[in-house]
This record gives sequence, structure tokens and C-alpha cells, in this order.
Amino acid sequence: MNCTSSTENEGALAALQNAQELNPQLSSLHLTYGQILLARGRWQSALEEIEKETGDWEKLSGEVLAYHALGRREESEKRIENAHCHPPK
Repeated sequence: MNCTSSTENEGALAALQNAQELNPQLSSLHLTYGQILLARGRWQSALEEIEKETGDWEKLSGEVLAYHALGRREESEKRIENAHCHPPK
């Protein structure tokens, strides 16, 4: 079930792209963009975006979601284990 319209998604993507132009190192920017791509079923693009994330915890949590969506269960579970061993400070 999709609870947001494509118009809302387009607006969110445009706002994120604007924020990225203003500050490419903004924490959580790539994670949020990747989550929108995941919601649209663009799983590989989402993973590529999430891998650009500068925040360690944000990148890790996003990779869990993206690898799971791609059916790469082992890689997803590996990141979950890593999260348990290295929680955010």
C-alpha cells in the first residue's frame, strides 16, 4: 500500500535535490532519498544513493533495507549484525 501520491514523492525528491545542491554532506540526505527510491521500487538506485550517505548509522540502516529489497538477504543480515556490534554513539 502506498500512502503518498506521486506528486508528493516528486515534491520530496525535488526538495532533497535542492538540499543536496546546497549542502552535499548533509547527514541523512542520501538515506532519505534512498528511502523514497525504495518506496518507488527502484531498489538498485536506492542502494547506490544510500551508499553515498555520510552518516555511518544512517548508511548502515539504509543498506539493511536496500539489500533486503534486492533479495540479498545475507548482505542485509550482515549489516544487522554489524549494527548490533557497533551501535550509534
